[in-house]
Amino acid sequence: MKALTRTVLAVIAAAAVSVGVASASSAAETYPGGGTWESGASSTTVWSDYHHPSKTHRSSVQGVEYKSSAWTAAGKWSLASQPAKLSGNKAWWDVK
Repeated sequence: MKALTRTVLAVIAAAAVSVGVASASSAAETYPGGGTWESGASSTTVWSDYHHPSKTHRSSVQGVEYKSSAWTAAGKWSLASQPAKLSGNKAWWDVK
């Protein structure tokens, strides 16, 4: 169920990110999985930053290339960013 929830949230975020590339910038702050997720895209960059107070976590993006942060300790931000494509940019978060 946790994986399904993450997948659904990633698809929603990816749709928002894809649409956002056409505009100046599209960003969102949400609270999935008990953490704080900031993700979005501008005309030049796609990003995914995730913070969880008590679990090891990471964030990933797909822009021109795929990039994933290292597994990050609880209480710290995981950061991932890449140059954005014209469309199809995606962002994810994950916890252990």
